[in-house]
Amino acid sequence: MICLSDAKRVTACSAFAILVSALSGCGAGGGITFDTLLPNSGVAAATDTPPTAAPTTAASHRRSTRQGDAAPVSTASDTNAAPEKSPSTAAAVPAGTKAGGRRLAERPRSNPRAADLLDHWGHRQSDRIKEGLSLSAPDAEANAAELQALRTAAQADDPALAPDLHDGDEVQILGTDRDVTYGRWAGGSGDTLSIEFDLSRATPEMRDSPVFRAMLERAGKAWSRRIADTWTTWERSAGEHKGWLFNGADPDIEVRVGTDGETSSGLEIDVVDEDLPGDVAGWANTGAQRSEDAWEPRFGSMEIDRTHLREAGEAALFATLTHEIGHVLGAWMGDPDGHDSYTDTEAGTWTGPSVVAVHGGPAPFQDDSDSHAWVDGERDPLASEYDFHHSGVCASILSYCRFSAALPAFLPQPIDFAFLADLGMTITEETDRPETYGLAGWTEYAAFALSLSRELEIALADPQPYYDGAVNPWHKLEVTDRLQLGVDAFGYRSTGPSVRPCRPPGCPARPVMPAA
Repeated sequence: MICLSDAKRVTACSAFAILVSALSGCGAGGGITFDTLLPNSGVAAATDTPPTAAPTTAASHRRSTRQGDAAPVSTASDTNAAPEKSPSTAAAVPAGTKAGGRRLAERPRSNPRAADLLDHWGHRQSDRIKEGLSLSAPDAEANAAELQALRTAAQADDPALAPDLHDGDEVQILGTDRDVTYGRWAGGSGDTLSIEFDLSRATPEMRDSPVFRAMLERAGKAWSRRIADTWTTWERSAGEHKGWLFNGADPDIEVRVGTDGETSSGLEIDVVDEDLPGDVAGWANTGAQRSEDAWEPRFGSMEIDRTHLREAGEAALFATLTHEIGHVLGAWMGDPDGHDSYTDTEAGTWTGPSVVAVHGGPAPFQDDSDSHAWVDGERDPLASEYDFHHSGVCASILSYCRFSAALPAFLPQPIDFAFLADLGMTITEETDRPETYGLAGWTEYAAFALSLSRELEIALADPQPYYDGAVNPWHKLEVTDRLQLGVDAFGYRSTGPSVRPCRPPGCPARPVMPAA
């Protein structure tokens, strides 16, 4: 136990005991569980209400998929003698202490339902976290320097301590409670765009399938993990135009905001299964948005063919979902009327600077007369008709190049994210670091760090090159989806007598025990 020995230091010890007991679950029902850290999440529902205001004119643009297409840490020296000054404050560190810490918990768990940490721990949940901890407002001068200094000092004793809090992570101060300052941080693909899926109109075959829901969530995360959440909060009143829903072969349905109004801070996609015509595996419309915003689609709709849903291999269905979500986001949405400055209608190419940087020049849109005409990984150079809603680069998930590529695209590619960057989205760098969220609490001499991370990797289970005539449908995906909870306590450990923390029930008097 990290405690200090004299009367003044009992305050730090007591505060730290509060932190440890809260985290380690000394109480009757105690213990850190994923159920408490990941409460059950609901699914957003689109609301159809009678028009109460003149509708905003918005054309529904269908985008289809054809079946078969588809830093080192600086540390202090480790000695028994206490440093003269605390690294984080001008107050002297009491004699008879030593920096150190311990790992209190490390609990991995598989994530078969693709639970999204963002829904509970993203930066837009900060107010909810403050309320849950009953925190008071922090001082204006409050910062995380003390936390980082305590961590640095403790890592001299154990370099592996608090591994999910990296140098450079920005700790947002949440507030204080009983002399403990609390803060949160995010790392990896944390604090990215929220995409919610509404399956309320789907048949039970789709809506009630946990396997499909997990696949849909992972397809959305394949995109959102690199789209920074810089979107404005949009307060919408009852009756305002929200977007359009597909309605099979019938005219699309206009969606209006419900009677209670709503707040939009991300993208909502309505998903249904339908009997689609011909060889269409799915289609989607580009998300609706308000005109004064940067490119921030807020509501879209997509339909998946029922036969494709039942019979497609796992990899093919995942590719279809990823492709259609890309359409809702606006990927490879050119302007055939030439109003977009990046659409070259004569050459049938996209000239945006991000795409040009990735591709090495303007990138072609797909051949509209023959979507299977590919030459050296790109659209046939002799093409004269252009599909300004699909990519003419074979590697793109937004192309119909499944049977012309050595390996099929089933994830968004760098050129697809580059297209979104040209539209105005903020695209983050690729990273191997898991999506991570952390909560920390600290006093002058002690701290804890709790982290939740998600490792998500999706690959073909047997990636064999495809050649014309070969029987290799790439049915299976190899998915790693793992959550991990970690809790670390660190600070200055007493090397003399210590005060034991109280144990529930109550806090009866305890004799002073010699330090271990």
